[in-house]
Amino acid sequence: MTTPTNPPRPLANDELAMLIRLLRTQRQWSQEQLAGISGVNVRTVQRAERGEGANLHTRRALAQAFELSNIDVLNTPMQVPTAEEIEAKQKAFERDYRTLTATKVVSARALGGLARDCHADHSWMAFEPSPIVETAFAALLDYLRDFRDCADDVPEVEKIGMYADMQRYLDELAAHGTTVLAATDDPLMRFGGALGSDPVRVRILYLGLFPTTATPDSFAVPRKAKMSFT
Repeated sequence: MTTPTNPPRPLANDELAMLIRLLRTQRQWSQEQLAGISGVNVRTVQRAERGEGANLHTRRALAQAFELSNIDVLNTPMQVPTAEEIEAKQKAFERDYRTLTATKVVSARALGGLARDCHADHSWMAFEPSPIVETAFAALLDYLRDFRDCADDVPEVEKIGMYADMQRYLDELAAHGTTVLAATDDPLMRFGGALGSDPVRVRILYLGLFPTTATPDSFAVPRKAKMSFT
């Protein structure tokens, strides 16, 4: 069993500042973007990162924004890593993840073109959505996948209607203050089961839904992926 480097204890204000800054920069977020995603004032984020502390509500909001498994993790005693351990984790992150430039999706035709050139997609919502927003994003993804699967066989005149349907959901998401961001990458994917284990390049379309006031310029995605068949 590995002995912890440091015993668990509450975070000091300067340690909280370092952790928030690390989690934010790993995601390529600005302070304004973190504020928008977490729902706290940008000055609150700035004070926390200056080492001036943060109250219970702010710590919970930040934990939710970073998608930490326990929203009270920033309020409870923890094993504080050393500077060397933090540096090692940062290097491991850079080794395992690639940072992609994000593009705002406003046109269904452009989105359809991205989907047609990809083998698969990965999507997520960077905040807790309302039921209307969640439903609209899910419907957009359904239409997009149907389009990708049949784009080569559908007459151009029928594609016009498919573009219109996707545009309707893009416009609905925009009307509710959200923006779809897209990026593509060609990671190595390892397929398990009967197909063997040799990695192959697969083009993946990444789609994230963000508050319009907190859209990042980029996001991190895994360099490698694995898919198993049962």
